[in-house]
Amino acid sequence: MKRTFLIILMAFALHAQAAELHRIADLNEQKTSDNAGVFTKGSWNNLKIQLNGSPDPNNVDLAMYGTCNIEMDKSSYTHNVIKAKEGYSIHEYTFNENTCNVKVEILNRKPQEARVTTTDACQSFCGAQGAIHTVLDGYYR
Repeated sequence: MKRTFLIILMAFALHAQAAELHRIADLNEQKTSDNAGVFTKGSWNNLKIQLNGSPDPNNVDLAMYGTCNIEMDKSSYTHNVIKAKEGYSIHEYTFNENTCNVKVEILNRKPQEARVTTTDACQSFCGAQGAIHTVLDGYYR
């Protein structure tokens, strides 16, 4: 019985739950409007990640032309696990497509937090008026 319980517990530990994180600050730690999200599904080693955001969610015209959307799966990123001093893990996902580089770092603790950084070459994932750094880069919770 104990062995079955341990196996079930280990199976749960290997799987990340679906998470929906919303941007709370830019990379300079300035508060931002809730205009972007990180959506995850699957296990840590096979996580599907979607980044979505728009310059101003209250401006319909900008939302139509400036929406950013990047989808990442195991075939398009590398995954590293870093142990933090505080006892939790940081799962680092690095997406590379052509010259676009995106790094999503997710802290495996409660509440879950993430940091997203992009390069200028990722602009093609945004609409005509989307500014990749102001839309997606930042801290999420």
